[in-house]
Amino acid sequence: MTRKEKTEELFKKHSPTFRVMKVDDPFFTLKSAYFISGKKGKFIQLFESELGKEKDVYMEFVKKDLTPDLSDRPLFKLAFNPFYKEEYEMENKTTEEGKEYSVYIIPVSELQVIMPNGSYITYSNYENGVTTDRQQTLFPDFEDQFGSKAEEVDSEESASDILLRIAEDFQKLAQKLK
Repeated sequence: MTRKEKTEELFKKHSPTFRVMKVDDPFFTLKSAYFISGKKGKFIQLFESELGKEKDVYMEFVKKDLTPDLSDRPLFKLAFNPFYKEEYEMENKTTEEGKEYSVYIIPVSELQVIMPNGSYITYSNYENGVTTDRQQTLFPDFEDQFGSKAEEVDSEESASDILLRIAEDFQKLAQKLK
């Protein structure tokens, strides 16, 4: 089976996810994730022609024989980065036949894992077994917890009045946090 045929075969599993996400013509490819001596984490290689498409890159990890590398067969996404030439390291390599080529080295930690419902999690959450589609954040949604502050600000209000109002709001916030 050729690489193109294998890519088409593995793509079929992810077709429903692309439909849910309303991505009509995704750029899908097969990649191998690997460790680089002296560097932390896994990496993938992407060619200039792949990054130059100016599209998100969707992929599944495979072994050298093009069989799925991960049993749960997640769909990974590298969001298009117009600054890839400046931000990613480029390496020159040589094939077994002696042909030279260049690739960009991308940390796997920059990938998102696309869930079947179209939501996503970070690669680190995937590695840690967190499979919820909720965004992990350090900050709570303050409007949900404390309500929105939709009052109009008086344009004639003095600076000291504004500072007093802000101080009162902080006191209210501190009381709610106790």
